[in-house]
Amino acid sequence: MPLKTSNKYRLSERQIQLNGTAYPYKLTQSSRKSIVIQVKPDGSVHVRAPFRVSVTEIERFLHIKKDWLTKTVSQALAAHSAPPVQFENGERFRYLGNEYILECQEATGRKENSVGISEDRIVMTLTQEMAITKRQDLMEQWYRQQAQRVLTAKADIFAGILKVKYVNLRINNPKTRWGSCSSQGNLNFNWHIVMAPEAVVDYLVIHELCHLLHMNHSELFWKSVEGLCPDYKNLRKWLKTHGSGLKSW
Repeated sequence: MPLKTSNKYRLSERQIQLNGTAYPYKLTQSSRKSIVIQVKPDGSVHVRAPFRVSVTEIERFLHIKKDWLTKTVSQALAAHSAPPVQFENGERFRYLGNEYILECQEATGRKENSVGISEDRIVMTLTQEMAITKRQDLMEQWYRQQAQRVLTAKADIFAGILKVKYVNLRINNPKTRWGSCSSQGNLNFNWHIVMAPEAVVDYLVIHELCHLLHMNHSELFWKSVEGLCPDYKNLRKWLKTHGSGLKSW
């Protein structure tokens, strides 16, 4: 079903049968050079493809990727339908690939609101009964601080090996990107990445630093990535498959 057409792009809604199940998807065709499949956090499927590629070819590509696609949609729907995080005792949170149980404690004396790790627990110390939004802000602040610390340390190490220099490293929360590198040498990372296994974090840092050598995704770029991260293909696949599950709040 066509939705909108212009000289720059053509948008339509379609449906495909994969493994006996109907999957609706939004198709955007433009002057791009390749086909890309994206599964949103709510489980919806978006496909971007060149004008020159027919719907038959696009759906042939979807069939080739059907195992990855059906698995990723299932995981996204499960995460999307999960009960909202309340930031209360017993809830589980990830940090560098490990799972920790949240323990909320009442602050005594001169202690202030804080978050820290103690063995298999993430301990949230609270000076008073805090609203969920305030607890979320406190937890996000902690994750951002850890991301800044961990990613800066890794960037310094890998930049030294690659013999490149970056200007700034910033932690933010973009909707679609895990990381980016500007032509000015500024690195940006999504703070949720520190929930992923450490090897995945390493891959992402190496990926962005290699853009200081090659501002593209050419064969030379991927060879630079592989030089420091031989298993990058599997780590990249892990991030594509499980990444949406890291952004549960």
